[in-house]
Amino acid sequence: MFRNIYKTNFLLRNLCNPPVCPPIVPMVVTLIGGSSRVGQLTALQLKQCSLIHELRLFEFKPFGQTGVVMDLNHMPFSTKVVSYSGLDSLRDAVTDAQVVVICGGEPPKPTMKEYDLFLENADYVRDVALHTAEFNPNTILCITTPPVTAMVPLASEEYKRAKVYDPKKIIGVTTLGVARTNSVIGAYSEQDPGAVMCPLIGGMGTSTMVPVLSQTETGPKLPKPAVELLHNKICKSEDEALSLKYLENSGPCILSSSFATARFVTSVVQGLNDNFKGYECAFVRQTGHIEPFLSYMTSVIKLNRKGVKSLHMPYVNDMEGEKLQKAAIIIRKQIKWGESYVTGELLEKKRRVRRPIHECEIIKLDEQSRICDIGMDKCSDKC
Repeated sequence: MFRNIYKTNFLLRNLCNPPVCPPIVPMVVTLIGGSSRVGQLTALQLKQCSLIHELRLFEFKPFGQTGVVMDLNHMPFSTKVVSYSGLDSLRDAVTDAQVVVICGGEPPKPTMKEYDLFLENADYVRDVALHTAEFNPNTILCITTPPVTAMVPLASEEYKRAKVYDPKKIIGVTTLGVARTNSVIGAYSEQDPGAVMCPLIGGMGTSTMVPVLSQTETGPKLPKPAVELLHNKICKSEDEALSLKYLENSGPCILSSSFATARFVTSVVQGLNDNFKGYECAFVRQTGHIEPFLSYMTSVIKLNRKGVKSLHMPYVNDMEGEKLQKAAIIIRKQIKWGESYVTGELLEKKRRVRRPIHECEIIKLDEQSRICDIGMDKCSDKC
């Protein structure tokens, strides 16, 4: 049931490029890290989106973007590209923007620990969150800077301190994980990867992402050992690509990352225009009966004018449930990284602690209820 609904909406969203009809309101998108390699490639694709009226490129460095902006404006598309440079101009860059996208920062490297990556990028994301919370709290904040599982809680805590927190407007982009998952499944099953749609839950890392292969056409047909091999192949795809690119001295995986970022931002813009009919996967604040298990998690979402319209949890089998239980231990730790970076609490000590076992009730759904719709309007007061 889930894969049929999901695939149908996915195909509807991808029958063609973003609609050519004029936007309902002038749409302004701010891209943080616009002069980075991944930022430039993302801007190249967003420049071609007819729904975006103005694309603002911001870079913390006080110079280095003028040529990039002029180069982009030489493309014959209606989207206007504007440059903002230096911390002093960050306020102007985010003010009145409907969408703010945080990309760039320190990219992941082979064998690099996620905590070290978090420390490298925490201030980068926090500076933007401070400005958006102060000068434009109603914007949709999309975070792609890794690790997303720690950066979304970090930004959320800044919004809570400013008393403007809305869980529907802070989104961790995990579209790259979905793209890799669909590509690996397509290559394995010898079918068009664009026709594959595998929902992704958990986090956005080798040890935290859980592709729900049971909800694809390929997964149920495979024996358990083959499913395990395919799962490992998907989870290790980023590490394999990074290793090869660094051996070739070609840097991080900016091509697939920029594609995924641009695709998700286009979906958000379509949602703001009430023109988004499909689904996306994203790392967002959880509500309802999922929250006691994980306060933040990658799940299937719908988008509208307010950001995240609703959350959906696909039915998972026993093997996927076990993997989600293991991933949840790491995700909780990374959530704590982001929250404690703002609140000032001491981070967890590096020692073994006996953790309570959390029953994952969300995976005990029966076959007749494979999707659990969770209305974001029912968010608890403590959010």
